Amino acid sequence: MTATTFRSDVVAGLWGLLTGFVAANPTMLNAGYRARPRSLGNRPLGFVGPRNEPTITHTSGLRQRNMTPSIVLVWGWNEEEETADVRDDVVDAFLDYATARPNAVSAGTQTAPTSTEDVELEMDGAYYPATIIAFGETTILEGRQ
Repeated sequence: MTATTFRSDVVAGLWGLLTGFVAANPTMLNAGYRARPRSLGNRPLGFVGPRNEPTITHTSGLRQRNMTPSIVLVWGWNEEEETADVRDDVVDAFLDYATARPNAVSAGTQTAPTSTEDVELEMDGAYYPATIIAFGETTILEGRQ
């Protein structure tokens, strides 16, 4: 049986979407990463975040995997109102960019942002403001037991 590459395909697709956005908007984000970087020093930055699979079903020799992947945008600390406005503008621009590319994972896969959540990420005792952009279910049906 051939091994599936579903998870790595989703990561590659979302990373391509993120790096494409960075290239098209170099003043909005400094970098895009395939996974959470070791250091969050190059802010603002983005990375492919958790890719949870809330359901995996098995029916008649088929396995259906449903993933809800995410991209995380991390910001620098700044108390000025205009900084918050810039963050909002970047999130809005990324949502527009991602929505216009529903086949970012593959030609046969539809994925689009479905929610955002503002959080604080902890790393090495420091907290960083971040926005998690969740993508709707990305699904694959495989011939697996």
